[in-house]
Amino acid sequence: MTEEGNSEFVKTGPTTIAGLYLRRYWQPISLSRDIRRGHAVRVRIMSEDFTLYRDEAGAAHVVGPRCPHRNALLSLGPVKGDTIACAYHGWRFAPSGQCVEQPAEPRPFCDKIRVASYPTIEAVGLIFVYLGPSPAPALPKWPDVGDFPYRHRIDCNYFQSAENIVDDVHLMFAHRNSLLSTSNRMGIPQVSASETAFGFTLELRHQQSTEKNHFIMPNACYLVDRHSWGTFRILFFYVPIDDTHHNHFFSLSLRPRVIGRLMSMLARRRNTDEWYTRAATKVLSGKRSMRRVFSPRLQDTVMCMSQGEIVDRNLEHLGSTDAGVILLRQIWKRELRRFAEGEPNIKYQGFATDLANLINQAG
Repeated sequence: MTEEGNSEFVKTGPTTIAGLYLRRYWQPISLSRDIRRGHAVRVRIMSEDFTLYRDEAGAAHVVGPRCPHRNALLSLGPVKGDTIACAYHGWRFAPSGQCVEQPAEPRPFCDKIRVASYPTIEAVGLIFVYLGPSPAPALPKWPDVGDFPYRHRIDCNYFQSAENIVDDVHLMFAHRNSLLSTSNRMGIPQVSASETAFGFTLELRHQQSTEKNHFIMPNACYLVDRHSWGTFRILFFYVPIDDTHHNHFFSLSLRPRVIGRLMSMLARRRNTDEWYTRAATKVLSGKRSMRRVFSPRLQDTVMCMSQGEIVDRNLEHLGSTDAGVILLRQIWKRELRRFAEGEPNIKYQGFATDLANLINQAG
């Protein structure tokens, strides 16, 4: 793979082909529980900053990062009703981005001022934003998850996590000392991958069962993970912060639910970004042994970060069990080429209202 080919899908800034492509899809930007009523935060996605706030009625909104008056951060300002004001001079903005108040200026001026605003929807415990051109597509009908939404930052390119989820063979080695050791997926399966209406399905044939990963273009995955003590249904998202950091989101439902509630309580007590970065850095620097890492999320974080901030795919030697990784790259390269050539229809947006049903049909 040439450097040019490698960069097609790893660089996601606002002027890159992959960045423009990803912006045509709804992307999770925050956990719903992380933003309280009447509060605002600065968020970064695909090398751009935005203001996320929740109004006093509970609705989430995403607008531009700065006040157009003197370029101060809007996330520093107070929320009133469904509006947010700049803390510097009090300019106030509606969810549409329209300036509705300028306390120190005559009224007609504010009618000419606005900030960018973006469609925002909440589902499965996450806040989704659409950053592409209007009109926004319908939000996909996701599988039935949402009992336990979760996020942490990983300090490498997002595509390394996307490839990790379709490389199920690593469970036998990277996760043998973890909660996943009791999974039906533990072992070395026969691997095949086939394209679907939503992306592709990875089929993993073990001696006792056949398991599947459903990769949802462009950067999500759904799977069911069965254990002797319970079953996970998990929806993953890999969302760039910039080219060398990404947010790993997932939303899961677990039976029995008591285990899911315990996991949720433990996660809320941990500053996940600092904890994962600190723990992964200790392992990568040799200060902590990989044999003493038992968290599957930390194990994956270490493995992805160990490849480098952006892995050099020219150094790889892929085998037959890498069928999912190979197909993922093939589909992405093909779709980016079609997109760059001006193909008017974004192929995988057509699954929007049928996604859950399409995944059920794929097994």
